[in-house]
Amino acid sequence: MSPSSLAPRLAVAPAASSEYNTLILLKPLPTSFTDRDADMSIRSIQVSHIVLSTEELANVLIDHLKEDEYKDREMLFKMFAKMAKKYSACGTRNKGGDLGFLEHNTAAPELEKAAMAAPVGEVQGPIKSKFGYHIFLITKEEEMKDLDIDGLESSMASGPGTL
Repeated sequence: MSPSSLAPRLAVAPAASSEYNTLILLKPLPTSFTDRDADMSIRSIQVSHIVLSTEELANVLIDHLKEDEYKDREMLFKMFAKMAKKYSACGTRNKGGDLGFLEHNTAAPELEKAAMAAPVGEVQGPIKSKFGYHIFLITKEEEMKDLDIDGLESSMASGPGTL
């Protein structure tokens, strides 16, 4: 197999020395990146959802949650959790439908894509996935920061007296 036939499937970096014609193979590139991730923005969001077996039932719950008595965000979150405990077909029903903060590729792709585009505090859906029909609510969004390679906001060694 020639290096040129590997190029579409592998990330390739030139060797440090230019006098040798050598390639260093770093790792295979994900093949599904363009299918699922190309147009998805990344946000740090906490999501609650209710999984239902029919779209009709999902629409009934959405209509109820959009009534005027739930214009207050705190009331909406409480009623959503109560409905999740009563109606959801997902194991998260015991936590009021709380999925926690979504990590990339950990939820149904359809739900994840819709959640990344949704505003905080508004009931959304129904979204069809292989699990059923999801109605969901973004309950919190945190600012994303660059924490550097070690996960710390700043280097421990930086400051006066360091090289």
